[in-house]
Amino acid sequence: MSRAKFEGFTIEPRWWRFGGPIDFWISHHDMVEKLVKVNKIRPYPLPRPWPGPCPGGLKMPHVHLGEEVFRLEQEQWMEFSTGVIREMADRLVEANTVRFGELMDLAEITEVVGAIR
Repeated sequence: MSRAKFEGFTIEPRWWRFGGPIDFWISHHDMVEKLVKVNKIRPYPLPRPWPGPCPGGLKMPHVHLGEEVFRLEQEQWMEFSTGVIREMADRLVEANTVRFGELMDLAEITEVVGAIR
């Protein structure tokens, strides 16, 4: 399946079929809402060739709040992602164990992060 291309971004085909990580946006609602309000970020105008909310997979720094997408500047993305990473690190420290597949996912992510430092 080819990527859907629109002005300034691309939507990955996996999100068309399976949907985006909606639970992530729900669990980080307060953090996203604060970021959008404090920085007075306006919704990013997206063409809507699909029914319902944005299917996800945009290749630009952005957050979701409700059915709106907010494009972030690099500094705003750094602020948001730093908060999310700290929260995830705290949760990992508190975890007693994870399933094998989850550990492999974490290992892969850790390798990617290590490569870009």
